[in-house]
Amino acid sequence: MTTIQRNYGYQIFDGSKVPNKDKVIQLSLALGLDLRMTNNLLSLSNNGMLYPKVKRDALLIYCIENHKSVYETNECLMEYGIELLD
Repeated sequence: MTTIQRNYGYQIFDGSKVPNKDKVIQLSLALGLDLRMTNNLLSLSNNGMLYPKVKRDALLIYCIENHKSVYETNECLMEYGIELLD
């Protein structure tokens, strides 16, 4: 599950909206994509790939590789005092 509204999701997929990095990551988590596919999706949306030396990105990579949900990922981010996915 993701916090993206249905109509916004349709607009992303039809190309009329370009999502920010957090929205792409939420979609990736909801779709169960692996890190390679997530980074491809981030690159295609001009958001740049996740970089493991950045603390927030490292935690997002961990959550993606461990098949966490959006909710579980936000819990992990909150636990470390890092900005949640918007």
